[in-house]
Amino acid sequence: MLNENQSVQETMESFWRTTCGTWGNCNESTVQAFLSQCEQHSIDPQFCMNWIQ
Repeated sequence: MLNENQSVQETMESFWRTTCGTWGNCNESTVQAFLSQCEQHSIDPQFCMNWIQ
């Protein structure tokens, strides 16, 4: 289970880097793009949102 969670975490971090780059570049549209990427790859957007927070 841990390995699966790690890969989800790594995938989210990769999406974050490609959509936002850094926390300083984070805005509504980059967060929407990030959540869209999560959803397209069957990662629960709420889980992704919790990770952002």
